[in-house]
Amino acid sequence: MTDQTPDWFLLLRAWRQEDLGERGLTLPFLVGARAYARNQQGSLQDARAMLDEMITMPVENHVIEIAWCSGLAAAILTVGGSPSKFQPKVGFRAPDAKEMCVLFGLDLQTRWNSSDENELLDSLIEECEIAILDQTFSRDSQSRTYKPFEPWEHQFIDRALNRSNQT
Repeated sequence: MTDQTPDWFLLLRAWRQEDLGERGLTLPFLVGARAYARNQQGSLQDARAMLDEMITMPVENHVIEIAWCSGLAAAILTVGGSPSKFQPKVGFRAPDAKEMCVLFGLDLQTRWNSSDENELLDSLIEECEIAILDQTFSRDSQSRTYKPFEPWEHQFIDRALNRSNQT
């Protein structure tokens, strides 16, 4: 990347700007995109590290909202302006403690029967575990299963992360 904007933020922002389907991306997609860009395998440790980055190094004036997407039958992450309109506000405060930087939707709180942000974070990772371990990062909206990235997704990742002529 040519600037200090986190790769996960660039991906989430570009997905919305390009209007590529649902409002956001799944955690496995973000983990896989980072792994692809670094020519590595994605791991559960990478998922945890990425979520930790979102919490400890948020992008100013933005919030990550995590909610259930019925179209994909999966949790998705979206980027929005801060403060979030999510209610109730269950999640993590930015290090400056002024605003929340990562929030869980009420739908996930109900689905995972918790309003504890750490339990919700663990549930998110647990729900994504098989896809990440299997290196199947793309959620298919028809079969509602994870599959390997398609060429257009690699192209999207390259565009979003300003990578040219790299595969």
